Amino acid sequence: MTERLYNRRFTIFLISFLITLFGNLMFPERIRENAETVLLLQNMLFGILLFKRQSKSEMVFISVIVLLAVVARFNRYYMEQNSPFIFAGIYVIYFSMISFRLFLDIRQQRVVGIETISGVFCGFILLGFMSSILFVSLDSTLKAFSGPTDNRAFSDFLYFSFITLLTIGYGDITPTTEISKRLVVFVGLLGHFYTVFVTAIIVGKYLSRYRSQ
Repeated sequence: MTERLYNRRFTIFLISFLITLFGNLMFPERIRENAETVLLLQNMLFGILLFKRQSKSEMVFISVIVLLAVVARFNRYYMEQNSPFIFAGIYVIYFSMISFRLFLDIRQQRVVGIETISGVFCGFILLGFMSSILFVSLDSTLKAFSGPTDNRAFSDFLYFSFITLLTIGYGDITPTTEISKRLVVFVGLLGHFYTVFVTAIIVGKYLSRYRSQ
């Protein structure tokens, strides 16, 4: 059973991401913020599946990172007394490990199929989630963004992250400090780099298989 799940790990991870993106719409607005936290953490738990065949130390380390994220999000004293950048730092470590594992696995895929495409989508969505957590952490401490309302939630910055990555730029949420402007530029550059770099890998695999045939 676990072997079959591992063979479909990218598809499962992508479904988990889609649930995280849109699942909170199924909840009443009064509990939507808590629902977003639960959905985000379930996605991190599914991320552990990517490390099933890796060394025991890697498996333990990613499990500890996910556990720290759970404790940080549900410890009310932590949320009130400490900087949200701590959770952002935990998630960046998680993002880096997952991204590296996704990249290696995609590189090792010999055939461009549904699993490869799912892995590519996972990488892009993961980039959007990481950016949104950095944005919301920055805004909660420095009020680094302006928008239609003064109380911007995680879902607002999740939307803003993907608008930035996709270079749409509606302008309803804008950076107002020097550090937030630089961060938005950096995220936009990452989005372009990811699209070009991963597209080159996929096309290269397709051409390589075509020539071998």
